[in-house]
Amino acid sequence: QVIRLRGRGGMRLLLRRLHPTACALLIGTASAFQATSPLLARHGISSYSAAGGSAPPKSALTQATSSLDAPSSCNPERRRFTAGAAAALLASVAEPGDSMAGQVERDPAWPGTSVARLRAITERVLSLSQDELDGPWPEARRRLLWAGGLKDMRSTSHAFNDWNHCDLTPMADQVQDESNADGAVAGISRQNMLGEHIRVASLPEVGPGGSWSTCILGASQEPPSDVAHVQFRSRIAFKLVWAPPTFDSFVLVDDEGKLLAKGTPQAGSGLPSVQQRQKNYEVVRGGRYAAEAEKAGKGA
Repeated sequence: QVIRLRGRGGMRLLLRRLHPTACALLIGTASAFQATSPLLARHGISSYSAAGGSAPPKSALTQATSSLDAPSSCNPERRRFTAGAAAALLASVAEPGDSMAGQVERDPAWPGTSVARLRAITERVLSLSQDELDGPWPEARRRLLWAGGLKDMRSTSHAFNDWNHCDLTPMADQVQDESNADGAVAGISRQNMLGEHIRVASLPEVGPGGSWSTCILGASQEPPSDVAHVQFRSRIAFKLVWAPPTFDSFVLVDDEGKLLAKGTPQAGSGLPSVQQRQKNYEVVRGGRYAAEAEKAGKGA
């Protein structure tokens, strides 16, 4: 069966053999889907069937769409991205009877990305409460690790705790042993062997592939020339950037630099030094990832 939905501008959404619940959710969010379809197009993510041919759990779809009708007091930037997350989830519901079932989703622009893992991490980030993001830094950082699909352990103790290791990268299995052997990432060792650390520290329930807090050095360039994009050929799920001029607050932005969340951890709770936080911003200054931090700083 094929369902055709027409919205403003003659938008057509085609679904085949979807569960009725997914159809109802899509109908209810058609306007949000239309508004955010340019976001999906910019990402260029192919909507192949997820591994195993199963649809995302109902709870994930419900969670992603639950804030579309949130009160107007909600952060408008976060509401816009939540609509995009809902659209992405609905666009990628598997077609169990399709000949493509069982294949892994691919991102042709950044083939090292674990698309399913990136989506799951985005859901987790959007689920974080403001109290969690504004709490004591050790607790806030642990929630960032959880959202990014990383265990809180010795090998991840540097993550978000210095100026540099502030990218959360969801990479596919086949690229995890890349080591920058050709020196393509300037300022990074040619023996940047992270594969075993990634496999040990990644939470398997977040999806296929693995996660790591990679270096942001080179992120101010266009396209970004950091470890995620060059060594692993992967998008980032989010980047943490401290907001000038006080560097008391941080923003989490996606691969395009769009705002996901922001937080102001409690002062005196073990934050990275102000010098580390300032350098974090300076390294991305002038690039796509600095804009939301600068907006947040002006509004502080």
